[in-house]
Amino acid sequence: MSNTSPLRRILCMGASAGALTCAATPAFAQPAAAPAPTATVTTMSDVVVTAERRAVSLQDVPVAVSAFTGEQRELQGIQTIQDMTNFTPGLTYSTQLDRTNMRGLGRLTNVLAADAAVAVYSDDFFTTSTTEAGRDTLFVNRVEVLRGPQGTLYGRNAIGGAINIISNRPTPNWYGEVRATFGNYNYQNYEGVISGPITSFMRFRLSAYDTQQTQGYFRNLAGGPTEGAVKHEWYVEAQIELDLGEHAEFWVKAFTQRWDTNRGGPGSLLGTPTIGRYDTALNSPALGLLYNPGFGYNPLAINPVGRAGLTDNPALTNIRTFAHNTPLDIDLRDTWAINAHLTYHFPGADLKYITGYNTYDYNLNSDWDNTNITSYRVPLDPAGQCATVFAGFGCGPLTVYPSEIFNYREQNNWYSHEVTLSSTYEGPLQYIIGAYYFDEHYRQPTTISAEARQTQVFAPILGPANPSGALYSAEYAMETRSQAIFGQLDWQITPQFKVTGGLRYTRDHKSGDEFYRLILFSDGGGAGTAGDLGSFLPAIDLTQFVVGTGPAPGVRVPASALPDGRWTRTLAADFSAFTGTAGVQWTPNEDNLLYLRFSRGYKAGGLNAGTLSESPLTQPEHVNAYEAGYKWTYGRTFELQSAIYYYDYQNAQIPIGVNIGGTIQTQFFNMPRSRSQGIELAAVWSPIERLNVSATYSFNDTSVSTECRLVAGVATGVRNDAAQATVSPIRIGRTDTSSSVAADTATGIRIRAVAVLLIS
Repeated sequence: MSNTSPLRRILCMGASAGALTCAATPAFAQPAAAPAPTATVTTMSDVVVTAERRAVSLQDVPVAVSAFTGEQRELQGIQTIQDMTNFTPGLTYSTQLDRTNMRGLGRLTNVLAADAAVAVYSDDFFTTSTTEAGRDTLFVNRVEVLRGPQGTLYGRNAIGGAINIISNRPTPNWYGEVRATFGNYNYQNYEGVISGPITSFMRFRLSAYDTQQTQGYFRNLAGGPTEGAVKHEWYVEAQIELDLGEHAEFWVKAFTQRWDTNRGGPGSLLGTPTIGRYDTALNSPALGLLYNPGFGYNPLAINPVGRAGLTDNPALTNIRTFAHNTPLDIDLRDTWAINAHLTYHFPGADLKYITGYNTYDYNLNSDWDNTNITSYRVPLDPAGQCATVFAGFGCGPLTVYPSEIFNYREQNNWYSHEVTLSSTYEGPLQYIIGAYYFDEHYRQPTTISAEARQTQVFAPILGPANPSGALYSAEYAMETRSQAIFGQLDWQITPQFKVTGGLRYTRDHKSGDEFYRLILFSDGGGAGTAGDLGSFLPAIDLTQFVVGTGPAPGVRVPASALPDGRWTRTLAADFSAFTGTAGVQWTPNEDNLLYLRFSRGYKAGGLNAGTLSESPLTQPEHVNAYEAGYKWTYGRTFELQSAIYYYDYQNAQIPIGVNIGGTIQTQFFNMPRSRSQGIELAAVWSPIERLNVSATYSFNDTSVSTECRLVAGVATGVRNDAAQATVSPIRIGRTDTSSSVAADTATGIRIRAVAVLLIS
């Protein structure tokens, strides 16, 4: 820093609506492709987006897109992805499952061998989780939500839409900022960033946060810890940006993060007790007793806090109370990523290479029985076999230990390579062409385990020993590879008319092994019940009776038994498709834009891995999407975005529960035909400077024109040629964000202090 450079140290504090905020100057560093809006933004026309891989004003993009800059999020109080749904027509999000849906298209299963309908990109690198979009504005510069099939501009195929997350980039001048937030339930959040030049051609950015909450919203009457938002999360990110001469630049970002929580990120709402009674009924023909290991009954039990007879769900009388003897625990460990861009500027064109690698290790443990009951005894039937035939052989009443633990783990890593060549010259014809490669390896074990004292489960009949004590064990280890080439041409025929055409070819491969075991330890009804057999009631290995053992589409190696009692088989399938888009836009003047667009969307077929289902393969999905849109700007005070769409959908991949051997298993099948149509409106009015009034509305009408039948015991979608659909139309939601409601549990008052340091 030279002697003539001024040093500005700015520290300010101010209060507003339950928050104490400090900001001396706008603290949102912008990437080079999208210049920052001015400090006096009054309309969204100042927002520059890269929805079509070029920096264009939001109102000039002929697609349905919503964008949220860091400054807008601060002013409008958009802190989470759920908040974004209040301002984005057609967008819904499940915090519990980390699933995003657009216009009714989304993910219907946690099986990773079935693709998501919405693609999420973090700085142009495909990621499997939407949670990055909810990071604080200290880290995220802008979030763009594109609705409708995407594929001729982006690497990973997306039949429903795409979410682009653009990070704040290194700054050419020195900049630093720290933020601190404090609240009730002992909530603390600390964030910080420092950015600036290393040399005349190199810049860096280092940022991090640490969030803790030690007290939960829900009190455990069984004596365990409180739950609900109890967490400790941290995140560290580093970036370097290099100018490689006059014609090239290089950018790289690396981050690592960790969760230790019982309510945060995917799986978050699993910490909220379900409203409803425990199943405490004990009914049998002889004694009025039903053996129910998941929800036992013991009216004389004394729990650790001294309450007798806690046999009902305490949330019935107080939503803030529950009774579990196994605390909920959600961990994210060994998770890190690196993302890099290399761009070379030719005369009239940019060549860009994008690559990245990401690891993800998510682990969830929860109380499967949802009670605090640790044991109970089932009385014997005086006329039963235990009391008569086996009385002299040590048979007695059955003691049940109903505590069962659910464990879900997701371990995956993926990498991708993308190369694009896009025009930059002045002229009526603009193009972008690209090639893409994606590779993901994932493992997803799920178990429900019995307590160690329930010895019958560890030595089942009709199968080998079960040392893990798992009543249910489903796992798969698989790989997904995707390759694509794509391109799009835009031809400005006249100053008012532009036509667009794009084409894509995608090839997908999925393969891997699955493992499954199922142990039944419950009443069989009539003879063989807990009252009849008492402590001689056996656990039964049902695996061989419920798995698919024959040849089927998608099965490469048939099922076979392993020494540990699990059954396994190998799955594999290949899919490919040509897709594309065509559109025309008319701009009669700078304030009006009308467009028509057709897109052919595709989602690769899925493999229902993990349970050795009878029919594991589903065919690819396709959609013909028709959309018309109108964007209007009135002066600098009012903006309107509107769209009407119609989707003709084929072979939707639907999971459904099917009774196999007396147990309910989830199977996938294709619904041959369905359709979706809707209207979307988003408006912003700024009558005076610094006052924005916004409203969004969406209406989606969906109907299914096929019915589901069992064909040879397999759920199958069958075309219904009747005039009326067998499933009544489903109308999904109306959103009016002029009076939006927070989707998460209220956390009370929080105070935030921010310090900004600018050096130039």
